[in-house]
Amino acid sequence: MEGTIIGLLLGKIRGGKFRGLSEVSIHGWIILILALLLQLTPAISEDFPIFAKYRGYIYVMSMVLLILGISMNLKKKGMWAFLVGILLNLVVILFNDFQMPVSFESLKLAGLEPMIRAIERGEMAHYRSLEGITHWTKYLAKFIAIPKPYPLPKIVSIGDIFVTLGVILLIQGEMQKSKFTVRNRMITFGYKGKL
Repeated sequence: MEGTIIGLLLGKIRGGKFRGLSEVSIHGWIILILALLLQLTPAISEDFPIFAKYRGYIYVMSMVLLILGISMNLKKKGMWAFLVGILLNLVVILFNDFQMPVSFESLKLAGLEPMIRAIERGEMAHYRSLEGITHWTKYLAKFIAIPKPYPLPKIVSIGDIFVTLGVILLIQGEMQKSKFTVRNRMITFGYKGKL
């Protein structure tokens, strides 16, 4: 959400056009939609036991589909950052039993104690406590706290930061592309007018 807002603001400040976003062409968009739908399975896992049983595998599959969809659009500005972020998050999940380690200390710092209790009760199956993890993947876990007065307190991973950067660059790039398209048309019409 923050990446979207920042991208829109920077795109506008740099003279971009909002209409450029309506002209975005994404290759393999069906793959990306399927990936996002798979990430929603935890919300229905209680009603469908099969999703609860295989939710770890389903989540990893959604990440792989995201990587595939993003790889099909690497020519677009910001997609490289998306790809790096998703890969970093996928690596830490694969090395930790299909779960993302989360720092409880950082959650407390961000004022998100209810999330700690939810993880301990097993209500957030994709997450586990960072405490006790000693190998290198702890540096890719969610441990960076963004506390109040920030309006949306949270904790993020290094991968999340890259994903947010990708959103900012993509939105700004598409808005800028619209601006350059308009300029090129004006130059073309101006040149023809002199003939």
